[in-house]
Amino acid sequence: MVSEEVETTLPPEYFDTAADDVLELYTKLDQTILQDIVRRLVKTGEVTSTAEWQAQQLQEAGLLYDDIIRRVAEMSGASDAQVKALFEDAGIEAMKYDFAIYEAAGLSPIPLQQSPAAAAVLQAGLQKTAGHLQNLTMTTAITTQQAYIKSAALAEMQVESGAFDYVTAIRNAVRNASSAGTFVQYPTGWIDRLDVAVRRACLTGVGQTAAQLSLRYADDMGCDLVETTAHPGARPTHQLWQGQVFSRSGSGGYPDFKGSTGYGTGAGLCGWNCRHSFMPFFEGLSETAYPRDRLDEYNSRTVEYNGKAMSYYDATQKQRGMERDIRAIKRDLIGADTGMKSAPGESLKNAFKQDFDDASVKLKEQEAELQKFLHETGLDRQREREQALGFSHSQSSKAVWANKNMRVIKSDKAVKSASGLPKKVDLPDEKIPHTVNVNLPKLQGIVPAGSSATEVYAMAGKGTSTPIRDLKRLYTQYPEAGPASGWQKKSGTVYAKYHHYVVHWYENNGFVPESEIKLKGAK
Repeated sequence: MVSEEVETTLPPEYFDTAADDVLELYTKLDQTILQDIVRRLVKTGEVTSTAEWQAQQLQEAGLLYDDIIRRVAEMSGASDAQVKALFEDAGIEAMKYDFAIYEAAGLSPIPLQQSPAAAAVLQAGLQKTAGHLQNLTMTTAITTQQAYIKSAALAEMQVESGAFDYVTAIRNAVRNASSAGTFVQYPTGWIDRLDVAVRRACLTGVGQTAAQLSLRYADDMGCDLVETTAHPGARPTHQLWQGQVFSRSGSGGYPDFKGSTGYGTGAGLCGWNCRHSFMPFFEGLSETAYPRDRLDEYNSRTVEYNGKAMSYYDATQKQRGMERDIRAIKRDLIGADTGMKSAPGESLKNAFKQDFDDASVKLKEQEAELQKFLHETGLDRQREREQALGFSHSQSSKAVWANKNMRVIKSDKAVKSASGLPKKVDLPDEKIPHTVNVNLPKLQGIVPAGSSATEVYAMAGKGTSTPIRDLKRLYTQYPEAGPASGWQKKSGTVYAKYHHYVVHWYENNGFVPESEIKLKGAK
């Protein structure tokens, strides 16, 4: 990393975490947006083509838009404070190194806190970025409203067509809303996730404001030359000018600053997502921070992946793509988790539970793939880039638990086959936990709860080498029962005065669902 080798004005890695405090605030906004969409979709009820249904969707969409606007207003004060702190910190950090250079040149720059001109630059940058963030959230409110309407319409059409039942249609709508509800659209038509847009707005604003401060002090100190920072993995167009000295006036035999670096444009120095900055340079006094051999090493650095060389820049871009995939899966988990909590019936709740379990497995697989890539290439893991706004510790813990259980279910047959355990296990006598209905052609009645069962044995599941065919359904339908590995299929015989009854049931460490105990025969 650059900071290990070169001390500079704003080191490139400063931009990796500078916006974290602001992003944390926007977590609340993004989370409520997604959860509101899911709750409103789930609670809608029967899907029909009546005017009442259509009016309800428009009303719900209007409420959603109003709610988002209100939440933006509620958090705007805190957001302004965080952005202000971010800019002030960046300004002070940027000037530390510049001031050291000026003082070494025998100059005395006015401290940042005492300079009206510097304060004006900071304030202008702050207002510009804060306004941009406000515009982003307003745009999000509109696109979120549209996402809700489209998702609700999708559910309606799927049920009306007869292609999907109600549960499947709502699941599809929630998936669609989870992936489409927190985008922002720029005037150019470019679309980004809210977290990506917020990070870009903050870091670009910080970088540009720090640059303006550097230029203001360079004017005051009569400094014409500046040196750009450098780092491995710079985009190819930025490798052309990083770590070099430029003249702001274009004189003295040095290349022109703006013309060579594209400073002032979105694609150039201090533009979109640029991690470069620059510092004052005095000919005959300053020593370049980036000798030619170091720049050549930065620009030609490669890593090895799957036995092949990959440029450092391409490797970082692949890492960004993997991080985006992880964030997308986490948003699916947020939607499914909210659906579970909001579902009015067991069938819909179980459907969302299945979606949550499947996404949990995908998340762990994607994280393992990223970890393998980082291990092979030697790149650092940047966990802050894997965080989806609104993905809580609670959801993370549930995802870990679900993944563990889904892996048990997937490997159950193979594990049991290789276990060496008996096919069935005899167990002590026990009492039947629920009443069992007897409804046979020549025999009706009940086996009362509490009846003593003898000849009890586990025919499948825990403690045996026989897998339970229904294991996935049991785990999904009864998450409160415990881990998937705890399920057993058991049999017992209840002897009455005139008959004896063979009863089968599913049990997980003492938990027996009432609907999972059945009569298998009577004699």
